[in-house]
Parts: sequence; structure tokens; C-alpha cells
Amino acid sequence: MWPANRIGDVHEVESSEGHWVCKGIKAICQLRRAAQLKLEVVSTSPRVFIIQKFLSDFEVNEIIALAKPKIADSTVGQQDGGGTRKSETRTSQNAWIPRSSSVITNTLFTRAEHLLNITKLDRSNSEDIQVVHYDVGQKYDSHHDWGVSGYPESRFITLLLYLSDMSNEDAGGETAFPKAANGMGFKVHPGKGSAVLFYNLLEDGNGDDLALHAALPVRQGEKWLANFWVWDPTRKD
Repeated sequence: MWPANRIGDVHEVESSEGHWVCKGIKAICQLRRAAQLKLEVVSTSPRVFIIQKFLSDFEVNEIIALAKPKIADSTVGQQDGGGTRKSETRTSQNAWIPRSSSVITNTLFTRAEHLLNITKLDRSNSEDIQVVHYDVGQKYDSHHDWGVSGYPESRFITLLLYLSDMSNEDAGGETAFPKAANGMGFKVHPGKGSAVLFYNLLEDGNGDDLALHAALPVRQGEKWLANFWVWDPTRKD
């Protein structure tokens, strides 16, 4: 877990996976210079970080293009917790994009490995990328990403990849943490290409109640987001 001792602290990570800027062969379309990633602490409890410029504009567009043909209504719940279902608490649409979908998605998994200091992300410890689309009025009410199924396995890390900008400061669609900041809560939307990282579990493996979060209703425009989940210790379908 990255330390989050003080708001404003910054951790720097270099990823050998440079940003893609076009569709084509790697030697031409992927920047040779490493991606310089900075994790800025925006909350100490729960541990929340903002990473600017995690994705290039081209990478953002590629993810959305892969998702659009698969988009369907979002559901809540898990198979081992009574099954998945539609719910008024979550009114978005989503699609699942495997690591193997393209050289771009494979690059993003590798870049995430570097960011999270994890040797390998595969189907044993992470899920496919879940791309989510919100229209005006759509939202996801407050929820935890960790579960209470009784199994030791749980979603440990959530990496939110923001695929669109807010059209203005009143457009809505921010990610809110209502129990953070000593109960005062706060909300973030770092903008297109940026990411928010937070830990769903505490160091002792218990769920962090303060990691409760919500996707606030979109009031203007639309919102595209991608969820990237890492499990501890083993992903459970």
C-alpha cells in the first residue's frame, strides 16, 4: 500500500510503458519516453490518490471505442452473494474489456502494475476493465467495493480511470467519499486521462468503512469512466 501520511504528499513512479498516440506499430505510435506518474495524496483515511495523465487522449478514445459495441445496463451484486441484478441505486451502463483486447489495453495493465507495484496482473488477481457510461441523471449511490460474503477474498484496490471531462464545474458526475475528511466528505473529478486510486481494505485485511464512495448524478453532458479492480488475495468470480 502506498503511504498516505499527509494530504499533498506525492509519490513518483516511472513506467516503461509510454503513452500511445496513434493506431499502428509500436515503434511509431507509442512514445519511447517512460510515463512519469505522480500519486498525490488527497485523503489519508481512506487512502486516496490522484494520478494526472495516466492515459493519453488516444488511449482514452481507444477504451471507449472498444466498450461501445458491448455496452449494457449496469447491475449490482455478485454471483456468490445472491446474484447480480438491476437496481435503482446504479443507473449507468457498462461493458467489460479484457486485457487481451488490444495492445493498448495490454499496455494499460502493465502501466497499472508499475503504478501499484504489483509484479503481474492477470485473471487470478484482477478483473477485466469495466467501462461505465453515465447520461444526465444517472448515478451510483454510496457503496463499498469490498464485500461481506464471508470469504477472505475481496477487492483490495480500486483504480478509477476518468475518460471524459466535466463540461463545467456544475456538471456533476464527481466521485464522492461521504465518510472521509472526518465525516465531512469530499468529491473529486480529476478530468479526462487522469486516475483516482484508493484502497478498499485496511492493512489488517478488514474492509475500510471510510472507503464508502458514490458516483454523483450527472447534471450536464455525459461521463465515461473505467473501473480497474485488484483483489486480495485471489479474484473470486
